[in-house]
Amino acid sequence: MDHIPGPLAIHLPDGRVASETEMREVGSLLQLYVRSTEQGLPDIADSAEHDRIIDFLRLLAKRFNDELRLFRAAEEERRHQREMLLALRLAQWSSTDSSARTAIRH
Repeated sequence: MDHIPGPLAIHLPDGRVASETEMREVGSLLQLYVRSTEQGLPDIADSAEHDRIIDFLRLLAKRFNDELRLFRAAEEERRHQREMLLALRLAQWSSTDSSARTAIRH
C-alpha cells in the first residue's frame, strides 16, 4: 500500500458561493489525488481494500461534481442578473435621455 496516498484532508467548496479560482484549484487537487491513488491500485492485493478505495474515489468525484453543478448554476444566475441590471440601466438611461430631448424641443 506504499503507492496509495494517505487520507485527503480537503474541504470541498460550496458551489453556490465559491469563486471560479477556488473551484479550479480544488478540481486540480482532486485530479492529482485521484491519479496518484489510481496508480497504486494494481498493488492492492486485498480486493475489499481495493473496492473501498474505488468507492471512496467515486464518492469524492460525485460530491465535487455536485458542487460543480451548483457552481455553474450560480454562475449562470449571476450572469443573468448582470444582464438584467444592464438592461434596466439602459432602459433608465434611454428614458432619461428621451425626457431630456423632449424638454429641449419645448
